[in-house]
Amino acid sequence: MEIKATDIYVSKSTEQIDVFRRSDLKYSGILKSSNSSEIGKVVHSGLYNREYDGIKWESSNNHKKVREEDWEYVVVVIETENKTYVSTPYWDYEKAPEISIMDTTDFEEIGNAVIKTFEYCKRAIIENKK
Repeated sequence: MEIKATDIYVSKSTEQIDVFRRSDLKYSGILKSSNSSEIGKVVHSGLYNREYDGIKWESSNNHKKVREEDWEYVVVVIETENKTYVSTPYWDYEKAPEISIMDTTDFEEIGNAVIKTFEYCKRAIIENKK
C-alpha cells in the first residue's frame, strides 16, 4: 500500500508557509493568508506530483534546520488506500483530529481542511501556554 503525504510547516515569525513533498522538495510561494483554493492547489500538487503554473518545487537540503528554528506547527495531508485526511504529527500536546477529504480533486475542500487544522493548532498552542 502506497501512502502519499505532504507536510505544511507554518512559521511563527513570518506569514510564510512551506509545503514539502515527501521527496523533500519544497514550495515557499504561499502565505498564511492564502485562500483555501490556493492552499489546496499546492497541497494537491505535492500529493500527486502534478505541476501547475506558478508552483515551482525546489530542492531543500536544510529541511530540519528551518523546521527547528522557526516553524510553529506542522500540518500533514495523508492519502492512504482507504482515505485522505489532514492532521498533525504528534507534538508536546494533543494531536489534531483527522479531517477527511472526500473529493481529492477539489482544491477548495483540501484547502478548507488544512485551514481548519491551522485553526486547531493555533487554539492548542494558546491553551498549552496557559
